[in-house]
Amino acid sequence: MAEKMLMDNIRYLQKSSKLSRLAWAKKMQISDKTVGKWFEGLASPQTEHLVKISNKNKVSIDYLIRKDIEILYKFQITANYMFIQKLMKL
Repeated sequence: MAEKMLMDNIRYLQKSSKLSRLAWAKKMQISDKTVGKWFEGLASPQTEHLVKISNKNKVSIDYLIRKDIEILYKFQITANYMFIQKLMKL
């Protein structure tokens, strides 16, 4: 279950970046072949890769592995929007 959540989250981060897999891998400083193996289910990310993905996307490794990042990001966007709306009323 944790591995599926991890891969779903990594896919979400790549897709939400609006970068191709190649460009995203380059931004993460991970080879495209390695990322491709993850997406094809042939390999799992090593710890050093999780650290890079975590740092560059400002999300904890715990969230990468155990939480639904898509819901987290949507919540943050909503919370930020509500905060801005309150500021505008002042």
